[in-house]
Amino acid sequence: MVWEPIARRTNGPKLLIIDSYPLHKELKEEFKIYNTQILFVPEGLTWQLQPLDSLFHKRYKKLAQDYFLFHQKDQFDTEEQKRFYMINCVKDIVSKINSTTIRASWEKVCFKA
Repeated sequence: MVWEPIARRTNGPKLLIIDSYPLHKELKEEFKIYNTQILFVPEGLTWQLQPLDSLFHKRYKKLAQDYFLFHQKDQFDTEEQKRFYMINCVKDIVSKINSTTIRASWEKVCFKA
């Protein structure tokens, strides 16, 4: 349900990297309908990336929530306007996350591996 609208609007072959959750593996053939190749994060490795969630992703999610709440009344007439909004959203959010947070997130992952 999440991948289908993205894949439908994206021409050509696609690559999707997902964790090794059993349901994802069961749907591998279904992704071929959308010209999508699947690569799985090896089992037992996903947990090592979780420190990113506690630092970088947590901050990103909070800023995204604030951004969407501030812009919730914005209206878009075209797909181009929607994409422009999303690009600006990501640029604004990333610009507010300092490099120390990003570096600390990756260091936490690297030292845990």
